[in-house]
Amino acid sequence: MSQGDNDSFWKDSGCSVVDHLEEYEDVPEYHTTGWYDSWATQVANLNFAELRRTKKSLRRFTVGPWIHSSEGVSHAGEEQFTEDAALNLREFHLRWFDHCLKGIDNGVDREAPVCIYVMGGGDGHKTPESRIFVGGHWREEQEWPLARAVASETRRRGLPSRRYQDPVAKFWATARPSRALHPARNYDKLKGEGD
Repeated sequence: MSQGDNDSFWKDSGCSVVDHLEEYEDVPEYHTTGWYDSWATQVANLNFAELRRTKKSLRRFTVGPWIHSSEGVSHAGEEQFTEDAALNLREFHLRWFDHCLKGIDNGVDREAPVCIYVMGGGDGHKTPESRIFVGGHWREEQEWPLARAVASETRRRGLPSRRYQDPVAKFWATARPSRALHPARNYDKLKGEGD
């Protein structure tokens, strides 16, 4: 690409929500991304977090073990997750729009604002599709980023360890997900983790 780092091209309202927060209407928003999504950092740590901080309307955020636009499958690459990792996005959308546009009291406004899929716990067996069973489970949260996240040391392909103050944000800024190292797995090491 010929564009420079963080120049006017990237600060355009089509690319950057945080540079245009005051221009965004205060309307309900549902943000969905995946741990393997190329837009995960922007959706999770910028768009959702900053809009929730600056706007009052209902906001929800879901992050699953997916690549971009693959919420309907329970695998990513050679990793297989639990079957409930696949979402019926049409059902999600209908519930959201029924509440926000039609005023139907279906409980959407009383659900946790954040829902994350924590990978891990699988036994590593090969599935019939030759994927590695990683396992995982959904967890509801009240905030993002998680205040109880702790710095963790990571090692990537034998390179020296680095210590991150915000494991997810720093990870996405410096590394690409792989089967051996993934930000969601760091969440098993959270302070006070009970599940």
